[in-house]
Amino acid sequence: MKDIKDVIIIGAGPAGLSAALYTTRAELKTLIIYDGAPGGKLLNTHLVDNYIGMPNTTGVVMALKMYEHAINLGIEELNEKVVDIKDASEKIKTVITSSGKELKTKSIIIASGSKPKSLDVSGYQEYFGKGVSTCVVCDGAFHRGKDIIVIGGGLSAAEESLYSEGIIGKITILNKYPSLKIDEAVSNKIKFANHIEVLNNIEVKEIIGDGKKVLSVRYLDENKKEHNKEVSGVFVYEGWKPANRFLKNTQLFNADGFIEINHETNETKIHGIYVVGDIAKSKYKQISIAVADGAKAALSAKEMLTLEK
Repeated sequence: MKDIKDVIIIGAGPAGLSAALYTTRAELKTLIIYDGAPGGKLLNTHLVDNYIGMPNTTGVVMALKMYEHAINLGIEELNEKVVDIKDASEKIKTVITSSGKELKTKSIIIASGSKPKSLDVSGYQEYFGKGVSTCVVCDGAFHRGKDIIVIGGGLSAAEESLYSEGIIGKITILNKYPSLKIDEAVSNKIKFANHIEVLNNIEVKEIIGDGKKVLSVRYLDENKKEHNKEVSGVFVYEGWKPANRFLKNTQLFNADGFIEINHETNETKIHGIYVVGDIAKSKYKQISIAVADGAKAALSAKEMLTLEK
């Protein structure tokens, strides 16, 4: 029994780290598993200005502070990819990692978040990593002083374009909608940014390269006139898809890939499995909501384990 955890948390973004902090303070035997660096989508976010108590900070700084706060409590961590969950409906569940580890636990908190959607046009896959990226914060410096295209019409596309001022030359945002789907504050910043041009009602047709790097993007404007714009790089912000591949045997997620939860406890239809953050089916996706989800799920797991001793 000593190898059985009280709770295993899958994912180390704001939701997962919040859950880990609460389960550890509740003296639950906790293991947090994550693939890559902790922080989740915060690592791809330049500026965060809507989290109370931490104004005008960067996503990387926030991620580091959250991680240090949680880990300094002595939480056990494992940097591996989770590939499956077995015996999900049983009292003792099994989490399988990419190295073949079979980890036993009484409860699971899923905080695996979401991943960027790919762009279904010719050249996207071929030139991904060769000028095509989904993160200006990560890869913008490779195009210092050069022109790029950002494909997307939401907040991520707008904020990451603003971040690049002083780093990249000119940015052209290709937006398939009639206008950008962003709040007024960000919209005003975009209007007064000399390095950003927004083109609406655009249909991207192809990313063109020479086999080694991106050269241009072919697209149709709102009048269906074709253009071929030369650029150094292409950054795609087409939205996010749930990171749920490891849950294929649990039948937890719906047709959209998200997981329905009891919003009072964050528990799923499977007893002892909780879901927090962006992978949960919810209307709003915010850091503050993810952190609250993590706390709620941890408290719910503690209550469940106490009652079932």
